Amino acid sequence: MDIDLSTTQAVKDSYYTLAGYYKDTDVPNVHTGTGFINRRSPFVTHHTCEYISKLFVDIFNSEHYLINNLDIDIEVTPNESVFNFITKDANVYRFQLISCKLYIKSLYLMDGLNLELAAKLELEPARYSLQRSEMSSLQIAQGLQQFTANLFHEQVPRSIILAFVRYQSFIGNATSSPFTFEHFDIKDINIQVNGKRYPNIPYSDLDFANNKFARPFHDMQENLGFLNTTEANGITMEQYKSYKCFFVFNLTNAQENDGCFDLIKTGTTTASVTFSTPVPANGIQMIVYGSHDSLLLCDRNRVITTDLTV
Repeated sequence: MDIDLSTTQAVKDSYYTLAGYYKDTDVPNVHTGTGFINRRSPFVTHHTCEYISKLFVDIFNSEHYLINNLDIDIEVTPNESVFNFITKDANVYRFQLISCKLYIKSLYLMDGLNLELAAKLELEPARYSLQRSEMSSLQIAQGLQQFTANLFHEQVPRSIILAFVRYQSFIGNATSSPFTFEHFDIKDINIQVNGKRYPNIPYSDLDFANNKFARPFHDMQENLGFLNTTEANGITMEQYKSYKCFFVFNLTNAQENDGCFDLIKTGTTTASVTFSTPVPANGIQMIVYGSHDSLLLCDRNRVITTDLTV
């Protein structure tokens, strides 16, 4: 989701092919799509492939370097093979991680600057402002046409992204892609925080079948920071309607995606969804991606104090 939503199409088409990313030209579970063929081809010819990717972890998204002598534990857990593969036959395929390496960039400071940094840490801790990401999922049972759920109970996030995927694809199904985010005939969707509704003017008349979804598509691009810029994430309206339907809500006071630290608010954050048609068989899964402003502090003894959960 991070790559699809927040990265420009030029970067995805060039550098992120190193991480195995290829744009899908059709619904991702179609085996004749160019994206599927490009992702499969290295394993067909060589059976092994080498990739490099950044770690999509909050603390590594900071532009600041960490101070020295910090202990960091990183645990990488691969998804199950049934989640990683799309097949059109009955064969069972397995994914094996042969080796994994972590490359770290470090700086060597001049002695004077190093001493100055140590003296500063004696007086106050080092502070790092971070955007903490929190992801969860909620199941919506088949047959429902209205669904309401509490998403966050303490700190109000600065932004929320909601997406919907079929339950069978979510748990892993070799015949379908877990990255097919459909609209499921959503008629209205909103976020409520302490009685305030987002967006202020409701999406009460959405009709994807008749191409009436301009506002959520516009709000997605605006709240991701692509409005009035020369860059784009490459998601077209047709893709949005078919398999890349994301609802992005900006909950900051300024209603701008400027990256500035926003005033932290507390309260209950609730999502409400209304469907024009009943939820299909086996139900669907609502993916919730929240972004919070957080602060990480590190004192002279390298003791970390934060509300951040990595």
